[in-house]
Amino acid sequence: MGGIQGVGGPQGPRPERPEGSAHPPAQQPETRNSGARDDVTISSEAQDAAQVARLAQMAREQDDIREDRVAAARANIAEGLHRREDVVLQTAERLARLLP
Repeated sequence: MGGIQGVGGPQGPRPERPEGSAHPPAQQPETRNSGARDDVTISSEAQDAAQVARLAQMAREQDDIREDRVAAARANIAEGLHRREDVVLQTAERLARLLP
């Protein structure tokens, strides 16, 4: 079994041509640009996913985690304070500010 031969996989046999062969290697046909172009459309879901990925990467790169705030949030969740209506409304308002 052979090893990895690159992205395209193993290449097929190549004909050997002696130097000065009467038959030069085949030339690629000349192509002309007919003015046609390809278009790519990125769905809104893909754009949203890309934005989320960028934001997640930014969050991972930041190292300003405030351990005291994390501990306080965990304690509040353990006590069930996150279910109070005023806390839910405040959280929703803050999250809405982050959305476009």
